[in-house]
Amino acid sequence: MTGFKQFLRSHGLVFGAAAVLVMALSFGGTYALLAARDEKPNEFVVGQDEIEITEVFVPPEELHPGVEFRKEPSIVNTGDVTNFVRVRVEFSNEQVLDILEPLEYDTANWEKHGDFYYYKHALQPDDTTTALFSQVKVAEFRISDPLAELDDADMLDFDILIYAESKLRSVPGETWDAAWGIS
Repeated sequence: MTGFKQFLRSHGLVFGAAAVLVMALSFGGTYALLAARDEKPNEFVVGQDEIEITEVFVPPEELHPGVEFRKEPSIVNTGDVTNFVRVRVEFSNEQVLDILEPLEYDTANWEKHGDFYYYKHALQPDDTTTALFSQVKVAEFRISDPLAELDDADMLDFDILIYAESKLRSVPGETWDAAWGIS
């Protein structure tokens, strides 16, 4: 055993330094393994489903039987996602329905369900629907018509109110009726 003790005395410093080095490398490697981070952020932006009602409106100078005037309400997709739209038309004074011809709606591009007219196409960003209707006409009164007694002074003031809603297209290829839950 004297040879081994002598060997340790002469090389002990080298073995000690080697042992410290092995421990330091083991600790450093383990720490690096446990502390290592790699991130890949999932960046996404929420799209904006926004619409705006626009219209061409040329009011008549006078409102009297037989007058027609231009009113073309449509919807613009001002957001940055594809959506579907629906519109409801209301009159501020329901009595005016007695003196107006029925509105002629664009049934090629719009379909009525309940109180709403649904645009039958997906609306891309910056796109505009076709006009829901294009003119309003005050009815011509016949002599036998109870409204024939109305003169220009009796014409009713009214507004045609347009209310619109939009719905984000959930998946590519989704149809307008599926989006709104219409069978």
